[in-house]
Amino acid sequence: MTSLSYGIMLLFILGFVQYSWLYEPINGVSIEFQSKWSYVFISTILGILVGYLITTGLHFS
Repeated sequence: MTSLSYGIMLLFILGFVQYSWLYEPINGVSIEFQSKWSYVFISTILGILVGYLITTGLHFS
């Protein structure tokens, strides 16, 4: 259950990252990305963590 709640929290953070890239790319609300690759790297890592935590949370609950 803990990993499911962490996965949901990281899903909100991932959504916040996507929002700051798509709608506020220059003066981002949360993160100012230096390049496109930093955005891709952060999005990929957060996406993998969200997927892992939510699937293990659903599996064990």
